[in-house]
Amino acid sequence: MAWENQDLQNIELSELKAKVQAMHAAKARLVQIGATKVDEQIEINYSFDQDMHFTNFRVTVAASNPPEIASVSSFYLAAALYENELQDLYGLKFSGLVLNYEGKFYKKAAATPFNPVK
Repeated sequence: MAWENQDLQNIELSELKAKVQAMHAAKARLVQIGATKVDEQIEINYSFDQDMHFTNFRVTVAASNPPEIASVSSFYLAAALYENELQDLYGLKFSGLVLNYEGKFYKKAAATPFNPVK
């Protein structure tokens, strides 16, 4: 089995919507949107597949008072599920979500368990 090099692009938040729109126009498949907290920042990764080649966009935002992020659910409906999950678990906010559970996507013991407020 051969391993393929994956394309990982660190991009600015202001570039995100245009990059995702270009992937949608190219008929790329949204694979996942995931996040992880690293020190005092949250890394958000958007992964796409096109013809068995992965392209990943990484956006980094402050964990404390993160900026509002433009939803990409208008291009990929499934993104609404990922974005609602990130709202619930990390306290991120997405503008323009086509389906917004407003922090009630999961039943959880803490408000933002993966990014607790200090």
